[in-house]
Amino acid sequence: MIRINPKGSPSAINRRAFLKLSAAAVFSGFSGCSRRGPLVDFPIEINDDLLRGHLIYEGLDESFANTDPKRFDTLIVGAGISGLAAAVRLGEDDVVICDIGESAGGSSGAQTYEGLAFSQGAHYELEYPHYYGSEALEFLSNLNVIKFNSWRRVWEFTERRFLIDLDRKNRCLIEGKFRSEVLPDDEDTAKFEKLVQRYAGLLPMPTRMIPEKLHSLNEITFEDFLGRHSLLGSPGLIQGVNYRLTDDYGGGMRDVSALAGLHYYQCRPYDTEVVNVFSPPEGNFHFARKMLDQLSPDQILTSHLVKRIHPENREFRVEVIDLNERRRKTFLAKRIVYAGQKHGLKFVLPEEAGLFSGNRYAPWIVFNFVLDGTVSSEYWQNEMIGHDPHLLGFVNSQAQEQSREHTVLTAYYCLAGEHRTALV
Repeated sequence: MIRINPKGSPSAINRRAFLKLSAAAVFSGFSGCSRRGPLVDFPIEINDDLLRGHLIYEGLDESFANTDPKRFDTLIVGAGISGLAAAVRLGEDDVVICDIGESAGGSSGAQTYEGLAFSQGAHYELEYPHYYGSEALEFLSNLNVIKFNSWRRVWEFTERRFLIDLDRKNRCLIEGKFRSEVLPDDEDTAKFEKLVQRYAGLLPMPTRMIPEKLHSLNEITFEDFLGRHSLLGSPGLIQGVNYRLTDDYGGGMRDVSALAGLHYYQCRPYDTEVVNVFSPPEGNFHFARKMLDQLSPDQILTSHLVKRIHPENREFRVEVIDLNERRRKTFLAKRIVYAGQKHGLKFVLPEEAGLFSGNRYAPWIVFNFVLDGTVSSEYWQNEMIGHDPHLLGFVNSQAQEQSREHTVLTAYYCLAGEHRTALV
């Protein structure tokens, strides 16, 4: 069984936009096989929101019936982690969330197959240091996701069974050879780690809480920053840093700001302490589900595409397409929270498209291979560098609390922006 899930994400963050965009967060197609011989004898499913959206933008919705307007205090665009967190944080009954997808979760979505849960997006989180950011920590604590360990001074996850055994956490295949870490064990890596350690405890989330004196780091690339410290002479270090940044942001050191690069390495004490990995089989949908439990099902309108937002006097008129019922709906709202895909804002609210004009689009594809039985390797994260420039490796469900009758291998591809049309 293979499930393919193209994930569109403007992940290569414009360096000037890093503070602005990440402040909204709480923390953080091809269609078959071709080969000689008979067709494959296992099912392949493709989940893709891009095609659904393009049908609307081509005007095919004009024949859809219209419904009477409905009024809400707040309309949220996008039922991913950010949109759900906004709804929970607002704590109001008169809030509605619209999402183009068939289910909530966004880039932290999940699926099931024969009762087996698996991630189709982001698949893990890490323990939070005491300095991570009071707003995020309070929010997750209220959801009973984390609790404070005063002895270690970290916020631990309450469901300990989803922690990954450190001995099985990861291994790296780099240029055909296995290593335990992505960065090489050499003098340049030691200098790099000493440099980023200067910013320990100074880079909380949301990033608007970062001290103003560091904001200038958002105006230069991470590559320029490392160059100023003579750290661009090691091919292994460059390769490893680019891999790590691409895995999180969809772009390498030339694409993200120095602040974004430093934030990756210093939002948690990776180099000085043990940071436990939390990875349920459903991935980060675990967090989405915790938030969905706080909301009414009536507040979540999936398969609802927000086509256009019209500012009118002191409210907004919102054109929404119900993809299941093939209806056009009109919602009136006092407030709009835009937590959808950034590249879509130019269609939805052109007046504010400049907010994300500097972003570049990094399309992702997530492949879930559902296998009978087990496989020989039981490392949780299998990182791959030098094999395929777009393949970031795969996660093996055998290292998680999961059925032994099946194994799910979840592979992640981050493609170049110009490849986006190939996804469709």
